[in-house]
Amino acid sequence: MIELFKDGRPKGVGEKEKNLFIEELYREIGQLKVELDWLKKNLDLGVKEKVLLIEHQSKTISIKRQAELLGIARSRIYYKPRTDPYSLELMHVIDEQYTKIPFYGSRRMREALKRKGYFVNRKRIQRLMRLMGIEAIYPKKNLSKPSPGCKIYPYLLRDRKITRVNEVWGTDITYIRMRHGWLYLVAIMDWLSRYVLSWGISTTLEVDFCIRALERALSIAILRYLTLTTAANSPV
Repeated sequence: MIELFKDGRPKGVGEKEKNLFIEELYREIGQLKVELDWLKKNLDLGVKEKVLLIEHQSKTISIKRQAELLGIARSRIYYKPRTDPYSLELMHVIDEQYTKIPFYGSRRMREALKRKGYFVNRKRIQRLMRLMGIEAIYPKKNLSKPSPGCKIYPYLLRDRKITRVNEVWGTDITYIRMRHGWLYLVAIMDWLSRYVLSWGISTTLEVDFCIRALERALSIAILRYLTLTTAANSPV
């Protein structure tokens, strides 16, 4: 291959064959550039988000190659999760009961559902409550005792007076009941102004959508800081 780019005609290689080989090299270089540009736009995402980025109608990059570039199995592209209507109905009932009485565990929740005509075993209720991310609220043992080897972080807001916007932020995550399933909502809020800087939703509790919400909040805060700094330093 090196001989093709030397001065003179390589031995045993005609001019036509050399031109065809060079054209093939340029074609592969162009294809690699297209794949690289496509990959740069689709980094730092969860598996489900990556599946949504697959371009089924793309004529330049095949679906198999897109899956390889994103680092996901091709089977995930065609996988369609099965939804159990009865489990969704049970989750709606559990959510309503938990909203009314949040200290119900799986045993008492089973009895509450039985009174409403839903005869399910305790293990199924435990699984659904874990899937929903809820548990009974009750005083637990030894909550004030740290685990061995656990690092104790100081509470940095103790006796601190918050007087400026963007001085302290808070965050929380919760779930939203939908007609056909659930969504998880994360929000980042400024403590002083109570302004919601950023929020995000996801169908899973993976960390990706939380990180993206934080990055958006940081970009908003930095832009606001630069705007105020520029306005303060500009001559009147």
